[in-house]
Amino acid sequence: MALGNKQAQRIAADALADPDTVSIEVDSRVTASTDSDPLTAQQWGLDAVDARSVWPVSDGSGVIVAVVDTGVDAAHEDLASQVLTGVDLIGSQIRTSTADANGHGTHVAGIIAAAGNGVGGIGVAPGAKILPVRVLDEDGAGYSSDVAEGIIWAVDHGASIVNLSLGGPVASAAQHAAVQYAVERGVSVFAAAGNSGTNGVAEYPAAFSDVIAVGAVTPEDQAASFTTRGSYVDLAAPGTMILSTLPGNGYAMESGTSAAAPFAAGVAAMLFGDASFSPSSLVSLLKATARDVDAPGVDVATGNGVVCARCAIAELTGATPAAAPQATPELNAPTDPVRPTRLGALTTLRVHVGQKVTLRPPRGLTECAWSRRDAGASWRAMWDAPCRLALGKVRPRMDGVRFRVDATMDQAPVYAVVRLRVVRR
Repeated sequence: MALGNKQAQRIAADALADPDTVSIEVDSRVTASTDSDPLTAQQWGLDAVDARSVWPVSDGSGVIVAVVDTGVDAAHEDLASQVLTGVDLIGSQIRTSTADANGHGTHVAGIIAAAGNGVGGIGVAPGAKILPVRVLDEDGAGYSSDVAEGIIWAVDHGASIVNLSLGGPVASAAQHAAVQYAVERGVSVFAAAGNSGTNGVAEYPAAFSDVIAVGAVTPEDQAASFTTRGSYVDLAAPGTMILSTLPGNGYAMESGTSAAAPFAAGVAAMLFGDASFSPSSLVSLLKATARDVDAPGVDVATGNGVVCARCAIAELTGATPAAAPQATPELNAPTDPVRPTRLGALTTLRVHVGQKVTLRPPRGLTECAWSRRDAGASWRAMWDAPCRLALGKVRPRMDGVRFRVDATMDQAPVYAVVRLRVVRR
């Protein structure tokens, strides 16, 4: 080893005089490959956003992404080194434990930053850190006020990016103010566009102008049938059959724009690892370098197109990273190839006593079968029904009842669950 330039020159001269010397060069560091994790072949989304080719340039190291959600299993084998100390904002007592009793937040966190550690899968930005902010309960439900508080807490505790894989049809002034608080401090906010299909109403916070709204696409680069359409959709990302982490060292494939948003947030983390951005400059770069898919040009389902990490880095640095070998996607679940994927988290539907209700699951479902679970009881199959289920007039005893629809979408088994919350007029 040379300790200086002159010593290096002497060593090089002596070595060149030796006939057995093959070559002389400046030594460089190498690291273990970050995509050797055994489940990466099932992670088709990594290649869809062209992430792997960018890892040698930037893997999101030093970037903090807040996952404002149901919590994160910080002890998961693929997340143990990735999760910072977060906060639980549910209820009146603030706690630092952010255990995930639902699984939704852990799935989101794994998409963003699962470690390249030789087990499980890998995240879009494996060098980034996750800041868990729990604002949704074990059913995946919560309040707009808690979400707003969670955004502000994340900004005040070092997040550069906030991911919101949640939403609802009502625009919350508190949430909007929190988003503006984030943007004014240079923090970019990504949100799921919604899972209500072609006729769905706009979802908030995604529909706020300061939020980067992300729709979902299939492995065939088509808009997912369930993704909510609207002029507020900025970008798209993989959102069907997405393999990621679940609590207890588990892994599963799930579908929904809840999975698409963290793909885009992960790409943003890679960019932040290479440069600094204002929220407006970041979204401009992501839009300008997105891959146009589905309908030509900007459209209401996929916005400006699918986020492209390699394209954005090339635009940013002027150098195009070498394309990573394209893996042939394996869309079998890790342990059970017929296990259905969940479309988003549990949805709570507020209804009034005496109101006539028909449950309308995401569009594109076929071969529907409904089940019902009353409070304290187990699931039981219902009568044969079409994908739209007419419940008739709501009665008080229906409060808390859950309905599950198992169906087929894009030739794959899926399911969705809705819980009734009965209120009096």
